[in-house]
Amino acid sequence: MQLKDRLGELRRERGLTLRALRERVLERTGAVLSISYLSELERTDALPSLETLARLARAYDLSPQDLLAPVDLPAGDPARGDAGGGDTLAQYPPGLRALIVRGTVTPEWPGISVAVTKCKVC
Repeated sequence: MQLKDRLGELRRERGLTLRALRERVLERTGAVLSISYLSELERTDALPSLETLARLARAYDLSPQDLLAPVDLPAGDPARGDAGGGDTLAQYPPGLRALIVRGTVTPEWPGISVAVTKCKVC
């Protein structure tokens, strides 16, 4: 499952409009995310920062790990900048790239296990 699909699924399961989600994020985190940005996250392959993912997770009463658990993340060798499928780590938000390279992201994270175990700079 792609991140955009996961975010849309969570919102629909909870019966929230984009406007209601924006309000929930504001109430629970103090952050202001625009309706257009929330819509973009559900429609495109845009990758939000780790801070934004954490805010969305909190709005859904989930941990960031639970939010991302069903999301397929490409695996590869971060030492070469290869995130699998010919992509590079550049496709990830900077915070997630740093976690992968440092080995902070554990093998329990779907799609990341290969990247962590192959990392030559961790």
